[in-house]
Amino acid sequence: MNKKCPIYLIGNVSFKDVISLPLTEIHFLQPSNLEYNNALNLDSKHDFSISDLENVIFILTSKNTIAALKNLHIPLHGKKAFVIGKMTRSAFLKEGGIPIAMPKEGYGAELIQLIQNNMSKSQKAIYFRARESFKNIAHELKCLGYCVGEVIVYESIVSQKYYKPPEPNAIIIFGAPSSYHAFMQKFAWDSTYRAIAIGKSTFEAFAPHIQNQSFIAPSQSFHSCVQLARQYNSKFIFS
Repeated sequence: MNKKCPIYLIGNVSFKDVISLPLTEIHFLQPSNLEYNNALNLDSKHDFSISDLENVIFILTSKNTIAALKNLHIPLHGKKAFVIGKMTRSAFLKEGGIPIAMPKEGYGAELIQLIQNNMSKSQKAIYFRARESFKNIAHELKCLGYCVGEVIVYESIVSQKYYKPPEPNAIIIFGAPSSYHAFMQKFAWDSTYRAIAIGKSTFEAFAPHIQNQSFIAPSQSFHSCVQLARQYNSKFIFS
């Protein structure tokens, strides 16, 4: 009997007929005064306070960053930021933030170009990021002469819960490099699997032999990933 390929999503987002595997857990961090001072190019002995962020533009690439900033009691209402991804933008708007610009494709290179087009080199900015970052945005912008620092505000850790491995012929959706690394710590890669990366940076985290069995979603959203998986399913059916 012919069957469609089962679809798995590595994360806790739910879609009809998609199996979610939340293999990672978000751990919020507490940056030190020195980390903030370094990011803002302040004296190392400066007693950092939230008011130091008043005129600073934020760079946000994940909705988890929004949650991490809320955990740190950093106000986002009225704050301006460059954002990546519709989910990040939505979470930022919900907190009263003002998005300056968002890349259409969700790629880091496009974000850097947007910042070059919309921010002066004298304007201070902070890239709030995960410990495992998809692109060294702050470093690249510094090399271009911009006053951009970075602060690590959360990390993704591998869940200790047991999950059954995906079935053969599965289509597996990855929303971040950390999701892929967690998957590879938990399971072996079956040669019949196909992977879908939410963006170019996630795709680049894949091992070369997995890249050969992978696709990149047309836009950086899980909805786009699931649509692509369903399109693949409509064309390729196994017995």
